[in-house]
Amino acid sequence: MANENPEDLSGNQDGMPGMHGTFDAGGIHCEQCHGNGFESMEIDDSAEACGACHYRSYPPGSEVNNIPASGGFIKHHEQYNEHLAGPHASMKCVTCHNPHKRAEFSIVRECSVCHSSIEESFAKTSMYDYGVECKDCHMPFATKSAVPLGPHKGDLQTHIFYIDTDPAGNMFTEDGSLVALDDNGKGAVTMDFACQRCHETASLTELAKFAKNFHDPNLDEVGLNPGLTGTWWNADRAGEGFVLEFGLSNGVLTLFASFYTYDSEGNQAWLTVQPSAPGLATTGTTAAVDVFITDGPMWGDDFDTGDVDLKQWGTGTFTFSSCGAATVTLTPNQAMIDMGYTEQTFALTRDLLESGIQCPTFVNNAN
Repeated sequence: MANENPEDLSGNQDGMPGMHGTFDAGGIHCEQCHGNGFESMEIDDSAEACGACHYRSYPPGSEVNNIPASGGFIKHHEQYNEHLAGPHASMKCVTCHNPHKRAEFSIVRECSVCHSSIEESFAKTSMYDYGVECKDCHMPFATKSAVPLGPHKGDLQTHIFYIDTDPAGNMFTEDGSLVALDDNGKGAVTMDFACQRCHETASLTELAKFAKNFHDPNLDEVGLNPGLTGTWWNADRAGEGFVLEFGLSNGVLTLFASFYTYDSEGNQAWLTVQPSAPGLATTGTTAAVDVFITDGPMWGDDFDTGDVDLKQWGTGTFTFSSCGAATVTLTPNQAMIDMGYTEQTFALTRDLLESGIQCPTFVNNAN
């Protein structure tokens, strides 16, 4: 019963100024879902029933699946709006949530129950080893209730689930007042929320190479990138191998490689590799290279750069099917064929040492 004297705060709700009097029964009670006096044992457990409270209509009278936004974040209290714009719109909220528990403790069905094949492929990735969970990427903190926790982190998780892997994608409408929806009424979180909030130093273009088709167990399009740097070899050809180094030169991706091997008479030989054109292609997984061989200098104090004789040995290609598997083809020119070299094609495996560069190259900056 409300206190009739507005100056008298002696009975206000929970000691909060301005809340004069007390509620008979605060909070959400059983009858909200079960009906007055439990008049029916048939409970409406549909998503629409949950949406009676967990939605926001904006502008007033608009469709419920409009998702209001402000300041680069989704507004709070609209889980149902997001649910309709995601892949699980046909499902009930109670399929995954126990309505009698707080959200963070309410999960009754994990993602892997329905997405077992995706879980199996994800378990083979380094992100799984780091403890990353489905919700970290597919339910990022793109919603803000009070204050954001970072440049791409609100204080509530979204239920949209879809991820837009286009580096130029925009999650919001042009005026920023709504989440952008496609012709089917579906939205998607962009990689600044799903990826960059942890991988802060990575560009969206680099992240896109790995986000697209991330759950494909035959991830072929890893893209040429510095993360392929390392020692590569074939176990059946122990005693020889490649040292590959990918890096940027004046902003252009390039490759330097050396191959320690042997000539046709069993003498040690070193071949060096560099791209056959300035810079490497920014798409695809094949690097076309020119191959050179050197001789002339003497060991130690007798070394003289002027004695170096750099000869073109031939050409080659490296094709990477993943961060740790590749194929190389080396084709000698006629002068080298006359010296006993022949064309060779064989598989390579990256020998990832503890100090090796990770592939993909972006690092997780989150604490």
